[in-house]
Amino acid sequence: MATQMTQPTQATQITTDWTAFDLASMAEVQLRKVGSVEPVNTMEEFVSRMGNDAKAILEIVNDGLVKYTERNLANDSSVAWQQVDEDEEGKETLVPFSGALIDESKEAGFKASVTQFAKLLFGYKKSLSPELKREAKDKARKTLLSNPAVVEGLRK
Repeated sequence: MATQMTQPTQATQITTDWTAFDLASMAEVQLRKVGSVEPVNTMEEFVSRMGNDAKAILEIVNDGLVKYTERNLANDSSVAWQQVDEDEEGKETLVPFSGALIDESKEAGFKASVTQFAKLLFGYKKSLSPELKREAKDKARKTLLSNPAVVEGLRK
């Protein structure tokens, strides 16, 4: 009995990138391969495509499990968020996060407000250098967040 799955019926384009040194141009080049993968409709079709190679099938299943878990990790309330920090040698470490995050539903509006304040008060324009744009937005963000009512309104 074939196990039917509701999966996409069209091929998915896939890419893989590689950076290498090209001796002809004497420069580092970015290379890309573009391919596609056809979805399977049954487990039997999958096993057949894999040549009934149990080791390869298990590797694919475990790779898929990792990707599935990665996609769902952000919403897993049983795993606490940790803040990325650096130790004295510059190595990345994780420490418990004890801050207060902005309400996700208000984040886009806050970013738009920061940009508008940067334009109105700090001369933000598209023609500025990235450094000056960042500076104007940082000043606008600090101005907005100096108001306790704004901070309270942004909390989750």
